[in-house]
Amino acid sequence: MGQRLAPPVGDPLRAEGLLLDASVLIEYRDSDPGILALAAEHLGPAAVVGTVLAEVQRLGKGDIARLGIEVVEATPDQEARAKVIGGGTSLQDRLCFVVCSDYGRVCVTNDKGLRRLCARHEVRTKFGLHLMSDLVATGVLPRSRARRVARTIQAASPDYYEDDILQQFDDLLSH
Repeated sequence: MGQRLAPPVGDPLRAEGLLLDASVLIEYRDSDPGILALAAEHLGPAAVVGTVLAEVQRLGKGDIARLGIEVVEATPDQEARAKVIGGGTSLQDRLCFVVCSDYGRVCVTNDKGLRRLCARHEVRTKFGLHLMSDLVATGVLPRSRARRVARTIQAASPDYYEDDILQQFDDLLSH
């Protein structure tokens, strides 16, 4: 059985802001980038760290700006702190953590290591699919579109998004 789609940590809807990691950007880039624009507009300001965006192919600063997502650059102090954090995460993931921690952002990620790091330090997190469940809950995204996008994401990553994850997502949409 695959990973459980745990509920988001922290406020499930409006937050001080969202910080998107590479995995979430890639999933929505390949399925329905409009979901990111809806999230930025209705769930709180959305941002991505510049060095994280740089690792995402076929998605540049202009694309991100059109989606209403801000590109934030880590400060030299944040970069220095990220470099000394252990725990088996990439530098980009550690930068996401530090920026979220410093600015009270919700870290939107599917990465297990980044989620564990955030949990150890009480930084709020949210799975990428939770953007859609929150948008459905606010009434701006039809359930049918959310389910269609989730299936597209699953088709691209069937080992990560096993059928039980999609069933949990469908159950979440039904509440």
